Amino acid sequence: MIQNKSYSADQSCVLCNSAVGYQKKFNRFEKDNRSYEIIICPGCRLWITQPFPDQEHLDSLYSTNNYRKHHSRFVLPAEKIVEFFRKLRCRRIKNLFYKGRILDIGCARGLFLSLMREEGWKTFGLELNDNTAHHARNVIGLDVKSGNLSDAHFGVQSFDVITIWHVLEHLSDPILTINECNRILKKGGKLVIAVPNTESLQAKISGRFWFHLDIPYHLYHFNVRNLRLLLGRFSFKINKIRHFSFEFNPFGYLQSFLNISRIEHNLLYNLLKTKSIRKSLLSRTRRSKFIMHLSLTAILTPFFIPLSLILAVIEAVMRHGGTIEVYATKRDDD
Repeated sequence: MIQNKSYSADQSCVLCNSAVGYQKKFNRFEKDNRSYEIIICPGCRLWITQPFPDQEHLDSLYSTNNYRKHHSRFVLPAEKIVEFFRKLRCRRIKNLFYKGRILDIGCARGLFLSLMREEGWKTFGLELNDNTAHHARNVIGLDVKSGNLSDAHFGVQSFDVITIWHVLEHLSDPILTINECNRILKKGGKLVIAVPNTESLQAKISGRFWFHLDIPYHLYHFNVRNLRLLLGRFSFKINKIRHFSFEFNPFGYLQSFLNISRIEHNLLYNLLKTKSIRKSLLSRTRRSKFIMHLSLTAILTPFFIPLSLILAVIEAVMRHGGTIEVYATKRDDD
């Protein structure tokens, strides 16, 4: 269970143990009449959202009315694009192992695991609670557990591959999670992690308007350096880091530029969601304000799209991608 966790300014870093203390990075992010800020470790540059949402607020944030419906999250054209990118994920994992046992932490609706099952893999998932696990478990028929990874009680060296696609930043204790991954992953097994990159060109340009900050859903905010620290602590060797994601990075720029333009925060992204979720998210916006911001979005988007694509390529070449995918191996000598 997530507590309303708070770190003091003079506290040593939870990841690198730097005794310098945390410093304030951004303040006053408002969500549901609650206020959040981001602090940073000067040593490893780990960002932390403060305070963590309490359990009641967390359940509300991830409820099917706010975050996703059981059967879909986006409008149909966007859902087709999501499905295409899940197939690409499947292909990349198949390049690591021919077939085996895979655990997807934060498996959501189970689209990725469903594809892996079709390829002959033995699939397992983990979700926040029974509500968020419903579709993957009861509709698709996947083996999905609820709660923290340590509470799932998987056996030692149970899996060939563990994937954490844009979920590590949501977890209240990512260090404990990676430690548990080490325990349940076979020697020579693969760990795949995708996260937003706080040291990216995208993050530096966008500042507090960065789309991938996603406060308060994202509790910890990573970069290449502190991920190396985290994985190295538990005997993982990083084999490859991908700095280009056509799924996340161009859109990250696009929505961030719209946010910088002071249009309703993440409006374009919210418009891509299903009707019921859109209604829930946009219900508090005045009609006149909504029409004005919608018009500005329609005007600016065609100009921002090519710029976003160009910058996503440039930052990938610079090895400072807006989001990164890390491929690591559990050492045989562990």
